[in-house]
Amino acid sequence: MFKNKRTTIGEILSYLEHETDFTPAIPLNAFVLRLRNLSSNDYKLQTITDETIANFDAAEVVNLGFNAAFLKLKDSYLEKGKFTKYEFDSFKKALRDIADDFKDGGINRGLYYYLDANMEQLNKHSYTDKYHSILEYLVKVMRNTIREHLVEGKQ
Repeated sequence: MFKNKRTTIGEILSYLEHETDFTPAIPLNAFVLRLRNLSSNDYKLQTITDETIANFDAAEVVNLGFNAAFLKLKDSYLEKGKFTKYEFDSFKKALRDIADDFKDGGINRGLYYYLDANMEQLNKHSYTDKYHSILEYLVKVMRNTIREHLVEGKQ
């Protein structure tokens, strides 16, 4: 829509009217600034820099969440004898996979599949009985830690 400058406004209004539930209106000041910035190399450089910083910050914050969940796993399950070393290692790997998916935008599949990929001979029945609530809790710890750090960063 932004390639042909002669028909940009018409195409955007048509898109808004036919393809969305929004009212076909454009805030002109923001629109003009956006068009000007799209043509500017400085804007492109700034966007790349901001995205790189955001990716670095996101990875750092997600790692903080992973570490909080990992420590909870270690303290509450391994050290108290509720998990074997094998179960602990499987959960650690599943949490790492979940953290990696968080960095990429969110969880793409059910929690069972994360643990199934890291624990041999796991079936849905034993997962539901033994591990579901634990993994769900650890993911909640991870999310809450990430949320806390993001809220702190905005202040």
